[in-house]
Order: sequence, then structure tokens, then C-alpha cells
Amino acid sequence: MKKVLLVFSILFSTLSFSQSYKTAIGVKGGYPGYGSLNAKHYFTGSSAIEASIGGGANFLWLQGLYEI
Repeated sequence: MKKVLLVFSILFSTLSFSQSYKTAIGVKGGYPGYGSLNAKHYFTGSSAIEASIGGGANFLWLQGLYEI
């Protein structure tokens, strides 16, 4: 059984691959507030722009980031 798991893990690790993307949309959660909606777009391999909008019961915030 151990040999089967070892062979399976070696085969799985050699067949795995990563994702490549230019634009991503997601949800972030945490304190303070109830979380935020997030979007990120890569211009090149080393620069990206990210925007977030979120808030709580009595407030709303907007954030923009240029990342290098």
C-alpha cells in the first residue's frame, strides 16, 4: 500500500501544473468590516493593478493599488 501511494504521489507531482492568468476576480474576507470584492490585472510579469471595494454596516471603502 505504501508503494502504491508513493508511485501515485510521484506521478501526480510530475503531471501537475500551475495556472497562468492576466485578470482575476475574487472575494476577500476579514476584519474590519465584512470583506471586499477584489479584481487584479497584470500588465507585465512584474506590474499589476488591483482594485478593492468593501465595507461594513456604516461605511464603504474603495482602494486602488499599482504593484511592481
